[in-house]
Amino acid sequence: MKGQDSIITIVFLIFISSYFDFVEFILSTNYIPYYFKSSGSLEMRLGGILTISSALFFYYLLKLDIFRHQFFSLLVIGICLIIVIITEFFFQDINIFLTYGDFGIKMLLIFFVHFFNSLLDSIEKYIIEFDFIDIFLILSLEGLFGFLITFFYSFSDSSYITQLKNIYSAYSGKQFAFFIILLVIYLILCGGRNAFRIVTNKIYSPMTKTLTDYFINPIYLIINYIEGDFVSNGKQNLFYFLINLVLSIIISLCGCIYNEIIVLFFCGLEKNTHHQITKRSFYNYSVELTDKIFPLDETSEYDWEESNQNIIKKATME
Repeated sequence: MKGQDSIITIVFLIFISSYFDFVEFILSTNYIPYYFKSSGSLEMRLGGILTISSALFFYYLLKLDIFRHQFFSLLVIGICLIIVIITEFFFQDINIFLTYGDFGIKMLLIFFVHFFNSLLDSIEKYIIEFDFIDIFLILSLEGLFGFLITFFYSFSDSSYITQLKNIYSAYSGKQFAFFIILLVIYLILCGGRNAFRIVTNKIYSPMTKTLTDYFINPIYLIINYIEGDFVSNGKQNLFYFLINLVLSIIISLCGCIYNEIIVLFFCGLEKNTHHQITKRSFYNYSVELTDKIFPLDETSEYDWEESNQNIIKKATME
């Protein structure tokens, strides 16, 4: 099938997605860790931004609908994120080592990380759905562009050379060789992760992919608390941790509601879910089929409604 964009436009979009992926990685690894005096799990706890931004791109860029249950889940996720940010300013130790300005910059950087990540997924989804490009060709071109961008960036930032020298001087030759082997394994695992990411994006949606990024955050938060995170006034704060744990669970559940892994049967939230649409379609098909085989007349005393319900129950059990 022929796509709606030219080759130049497609290549440009792939280049832009590679650039966003590069910027997101640099912010996460080089800039956000600079603010180490704040909670290390903050970026993880704000993962719900991924679903909200991806849904907005899904609606405005891909021109696809957002239904009632999805809007409800986005609203709850948004409220939870606001509470996380407010509690963070309340519990965070603000001093000469971490000012409100520095903390605000870290919040802004985390927002950009999630924003660029969502934009990457949305561009890929657009190319797949509207230009019909093979997903692994997209991934290969992104890797090529990412390599070139990283190569030219390395001339402006030589900090990695200093880091390698420090590692080489601090450890033995065998340990340094083991470090290089681990880097190679890391590259291979990144390739597998990216393949999983783009396949999930193709089969489902960017919002399903983002759910995999923060679904098990509650477990990670428990591990972080055990390792000494959630410090307030110089010591660990259990209330601080419990608030974020509960909010993280709610965000994960709402992500499942958005992606219809969980269906809520109240206020019409179930109406446009795949499960209920399939059920209505089967019901209408069974009614139409029954009417064709046994035309219904005014003198018929047979309860066709009950018969159709029995058909649906039997099919559901099977």
